[in-house]
Amino acid sequence: PLLGEADKPAAYNVRLYFAELADQPTGSCRIKLQGKVAEENFDVAKSSFINQAVVKEFTAIQVDRNLSVEIQPVDGKMATVAAVEVIRLSE
Repeated sequence: PLLGEADKPAAYNVRLYFAELADQPTGSCRIKLQGKVAEENFDVAKSSFINQAVVKEFTAIQVDRNLSVEIQPVDGKMATVAAVEVIRLSE
């Protein structure tokens, strides 16, 4: 859980770090946060260069306890998330 049982819901910025690696080509993906589509067709290869990271940021995501992040392949190839950064916005 991102929040404890006694914590109030809060808003967070979520950064997803992707990379298009030379030996692991990736495809397009659908990004869902909290069960809602945040990006329908994100193509890592078109957004970065080989062996270079690309950051996709989503702002003010409401969380009441757990943060749900889903990466779904669109074209059959899976995009790899290298890191996730979650930043709580001030209340």
